Formats: sequence, C-alpha cells, structure tokens
Amino acid sequence: MTAPPIAVEVDFDLRATVVDGLAYRSPRHVPAVLRWSADDPWAVQLDFVRGPVWTVGWDLLEAAARCGGRRSIGDGDVRIRRASVRHFEITLSNPQYSATFTADPFDLVAFVDAVQPRQQAAARPWIPDTAHALLAAIDHREETR
Repeated sequence: MTAPPIAVEVDFDLRATVVDGLAYRSPRHVPAVLRWSADDPWAVQLDFVRGPVWTVGWDLLEAAARCGGRRSIGDGDVRIRRASVRHFEITLSNPQYSATFTADPFDLVAFVDAVQPRQQAAARPWIPDTAHALLAAIDHREETR
C-alpha cells in the first residue's frame, strides 16, 4: 500500500476583477490559500486571508486544470474557465454576493498536479498498488473461508 496521503496547502494569489456586478478599473490583489486534506479527499478549501472560506469540489478544480479550451467548468456557485493563456477566471457566487477573480494557470495546475496522486490514494485506500498485492489479498481471503 502507499504511504498515507498528506495535506497540500499553497498560496493562491487572485486578482478581483468584478464584485457584486461592479467591475474594478484595475484588478485588486486578493491573497488566498488553496488547501486539500486527505480527511475529505473530494473537497478543496479556498481560504481568503481577509474573508470567507469557500469549499470547491476537487473534480471541478481538476477538470478546470486539465481543460485546454475556454469553456466554463461548473454550473453552480463556483465556475472556472480559461480566460486566456495567462489567466483562469474563477467566479464565486451565492444569493447575496458574487465575485470574479483571475488566477495564474501555473498555480492552479501545479496545485492539481501535487494533489492528484494523494487524492486518488485517499479516495480509494482499499485498492492495492499492484496486481500482485491484489491477488495475494484474494488468495488470503479464500484461505480464511
């Protein structure tokens, strides 16, 4: 079996471009932290230094990082799209507030690359790493019947 997954946490510099439907003339720097933990392998925390913590689905972040086109990923309170070669656009909304941010694609892709093997191990801890280990587990189970 693999070593237990660990948490991954990285600084995530965002630029706010639109807040509650009002666009900024020049984007405002908004520091945040992206955090993944094996305790909940399907969730990523987007923790704003001076604000709330948003929970983003792991599959949404992974799909956005792997998407080469400019289509939007997500249809709920979190939407991510590749706005250009140099920017992801992340829109967060709830019934009271909304905000759109730009992020560096390198930061998002690097985070997904760091988390992906850990997420797979945490989401499926019962699957042995090799076919040999799987066959040994099956043989052991048959012997104990």
